[in-house]
Amino acid sequence: MIGSDSSDATLRNVTIDAEVTSVQGVGETLPDFLGAFLPSDSSNIMAQVAEFVELSASLQEDKLTLSSELMQPMSATLFVSNAGNVDDEVTVTIQNGALLEERNIGWNITNSGQDGTVQADGGSATYTLRFNPNPEMMDESISVTIRIKSSFDNSQSKEVTLTLNTTAPEESILDLTEMNIPSWAYAAGGPSVCLYCSPLS
Repeated sequence: MIGSDSSDATLRNVTIDAEVTSVQGVGETLPDFLGAFLPSDSSNIMAQVAEFVELSASLQEDKLTLSSELMQPMSATLFVSNAGNVDDEVTVTIQNGALLEERNIGWNITNSGQDGTVQADGGSATYTLRFNPNPEMMDESISVTIRIKSSFDNSQSKEVTLTLNTTAPEESILDLTEMNIPSWAYAAGGPSVCLYCSPLS
């Protein structure tokens, strides 16, 4: 086994000890005379501890509500950290953005830093995900998948899920526009109905 007390990606002078402990075709217990002649060797080699990244991601809030009545943008904060031994430049995307586009829900992702670099040894980066409502949304719940992709091919991407609840506009109890009432009848603040009943003869 090759090991190192440091996680730095540097060359290490490692001592390898090799010893023959079994011979093919011979049982677990070696004859005494054969055990006395088991070869062994020791040598120094140069080994390199590989560079690696270890990403983790979390959302400060995992549920947001977009209202067609209030029409206020909502934001979620994403934290990304790197426990590896080398800096990583990550890419943050929304995997199922097509669902939002179909509903005319706008969105964007911004980074608090200058770029997408997450430093090694516990470095972190903060991202803000902003969503803009649509006045014609329906009452539904959308699972938004956020992917954090490393720039290293041997590092796995991370995914977190944000639940986005949307609310439809509230329906008016009395919609006068669908009752064919002339505008002059309710222009003064409400419908005015005048009934004239002729006396029976």
